Amino acid sequence: MTEDDKICADFRMVGGKIISFSIHYISKIDKKWRDVIRVDTAKHGDKNKEGLAHVHHFYKKKSEWYQLLSQKHDDFNILYEQWLVNIIKRAKHYKRNYLYNK
Repeated sequence: MTEDDKICADFRMVGGKIISFSIHYISKIDKKWRDVIRVDTAKHGDKNKEGLAHVHHFYKKKSEWYQLLSQKHDDFNILYEQWLVNIIKRAKHYKRNYLYNK
């Protein structure tokens, strides 16, 4: 990662358990900060009424791809840790995917 890349991670915890989270990888591309990948538990209308964990893959030349990652009772502590490590380790891959996937 470079100074033009950022990972923003946040979570809410109750009783030692993560109840919601967001991991957001952004990169400065063409002089603007762009979404590259985001994993979160935000509710999204009909796609995700319950706040389940999901991933948004963003692309320079096509619409984002949205995928549910969890079921209602999944452990967000585990998902948060796994995805944070994954995004840190694979940041170059996700950025290339953003730039060149058509």
